[in-house]
Amino acid sequence: MRPFRYSVAILVLAAIVALPVAIALAQEANPERTLPHTVKRGETFNVTVTFTAPADEFNAVGLTDLAPDGWNVTVDETWCSPNADAVTATGNKAEIAWFGEIGVGFDKDTPFTALYKVTVYVYAPLEIHTFNGVLEYYLAAEGPYYANITGDSEVDVTGATLEGHVDLQGFPATNVTVRFFDNGTQNETIKRYSSTDSNGNFTIGDITAGTYDIAVKGETSLSNLESGVTLTAGNTAVVDFGVLLEGDASGDDYVDGADYGLLSFAWNSYPGQPNWHPRADFSRDNYIDGSDYGPLSYNWGKWGDCFGWPGDWL
Repeated sequence: MRPFRYSVAILVLAAIVALPVAIALAQEANPERTLPHTVKRGETFNVTVTFTAPADEFNAVGLTDLAPDGWNVTVDETWCSPNADAVTATGNKAEIAWFGEIGVGFDKDTPFTALYKVTVYVYAPLEIHTFNGVLEYYLAAEGPYYANITGDSEVDVTGATLEGHVDLQGFPATNVTVRFFDNGTQNETIKRYSSTDSNGNFTIGDITAGTYDIAVKGETSLSNLESGVTLTAGNTAVVDFGVLLEGDASGDDYVDGADYGLLSFAWNSYPGQPNWHPRADFSRDNYIDGSDYGPLSYNWGKWGDCFGWPGDWL
């Protein structure tokens, strides 16, 4: 970026150029960035950078700011104050320029606000991300001078948290698979694994915010589905998924002959025996007996809320 040309005598220009550099360096613009503290994937938010003309004849001002890699920026001259003379948005880079009136520039203490918009990459890691930028400018014909943008430099891409509860039919804690579907569809977008405590509680964090149909299935139970669950970034949604019906040894979300066959094969076995099958141990007491036949018999012929849906529970 070049300073404007002065229509003044060469001697005057030479005198300006000869000014001690220390004086000009003391006149800093001090750009300061303002960011939100937390954002979510896919969100669009404003970034502002403010600074003040440090001296008269402040001109050829150029601001370059870099959002995190993979994020997209948009910018418009009219979003800035005063209106910018030129703007460019390239990927994650915003460039904004003010030229100033030829031979005059901007007066000392003129306030500037640069504003541009950033859209978070939809698969951005849920972690802290960094911005980095610089302001370039001239004072009369002196320069270019550079000032790093200070203020906020980090944003935290946060997810939502699901605090779930299931009724285990009086059996001990279990491993669960949790599947997240686009609301009103069978399109699975997220799959997570967790374990309950003895009271049937489990927690899953760092979930992309949104509205989902959420299904939970124990390793030997049928699935339960809760529809239209809204998860917001930085917050915890508490959801009761109800009773997990035991008896699905085959993992197909249906209690039938396939499950009875596995139970029968493993009957009276315990870990270490050749016919032991842990998925037939519905009571989770490390022994296949009547305590396992009971729930299979009681839930015979039942299927889970997601029986027949695409995808699996592994």
